[in-house]
Amino acid sequence: MSYEALANELEQTARELRVEVAALQGIPLAKAAERLLPSLRKLRDALMAAKRGTDPDTAALREALESGEARSALDPKTIRALTKRATGKAVTLKTGDSPEDHRRRLLDAAVKQGSSGEVLTALKALLANRARPAPEPTDREAVLAELWRLGRLAPEDLDFERQRLADNLPLLQSMASHAYVKMTARSSPRTIVTKLVKFAQRVQENTS
Repeated sequence: MSYEALANELEQTARELRVEVAALQGIPLAKAAERLLPSLRKLRDALMAAKRGTDPDTAALREALESGEARSALDPKTIRALTKRATGKAVTLKTGDSPEDHRRRLLDAAVKQGSSGEVLTALKALLANRARPAPEPTDREAVLAELWRLGRLAPEDLDFERQRLADNLPLLQSMASHAYVKMTARSSPRTIVTKLVKFAQRVQENTS
């Protein structure tokens, strides 16, 4: 049966129920309704999951997971760490699964939790770190270069750069120190990143 035919069947049944709802009675009908309701709820949940799987973030995540860089970077330990960082919960992987199965479970977990965008951002940050290793926090010139580069980033690149910096506290603190950004023991990495981005963008605007 096609989905369109199924939708037509459901619509017709719903119309007939609404018209006769006050007069309907009988044990066979009640039992049939009780058996049908759980299946309808499962169908609705599956439909919502399928719809979430077609959004732009999920499509981009699916494509990123199949890249050569992701294939080489995503071992089971990294996948668990990635999902925990992005969603707060590590994905469950089975020992006998193949690497392809692991990436598929990562994607399925992101779709189910509605967090494809967050996982995509974390994945991009991970791959960026591998492609361009972060400078040593003690290397003043390299840290300053990283700070000026931050001010030139396009908006679409800032999300995963924020994640990348938030995951590297020594570098983040060094950049904040060179930018004279105020920090306290209670300052969260994301708060420091936000201040650094504003500082770097302001410098870029004043010097361009």
